Amino acid sequence: MRILRTKLYTIDEHPNKVKCFDWMRDNMHDLNSCDVDELILGIKAFTKEFGGTHDYAIGQFPMRGEFISITGYDKEAFEKATAMIGVLNCSQWAYELVKVMKETGYPSGVLKLIHQASEDVYSDEGLEELCRGMDYEFTEEGVLI
Repeated sequence: MRILRTKLYTIDEHPNKVKCFDWMRDNMHDLNSCDVDELILGIKAFTKEFGGTHDYAIGQFPMRGEFISITGYDKEAFEKATAMIGVLNCSQWAYELVKVMKETGYPSGVLKLIHQASEDVYSDEGLEELCRGMDYEFTEEGVLI
């Protein structure tokens, strides 16, 4: 039997936060997947509210072939929906989708917003906020325990 002793640090105590952030970026690949999931729910809510069909390929970060397509929806009903009823109740990303659709007529414009949100989550500031909020602890090598 062996007994190992490991000193643990919070993000504020750690002597090298960069090691912790690097470990998190290398090992925690889905930190913003909840926003992508909410956007997908927003797309589905949009077509449920205004009809039509949807298709999409969406990721947290820009990728080749990424798109959002909403076709055959009732444009007149959509334009009249000043309160954006139904869709707004779904999530922030449903709201962002409707806002972009009203401004441009193209749903893919919301992709820039989702990518920026992912960049924010994975920034040093975003990771530091996450570490504090979740009370994460790290080894001296920067590995999350």
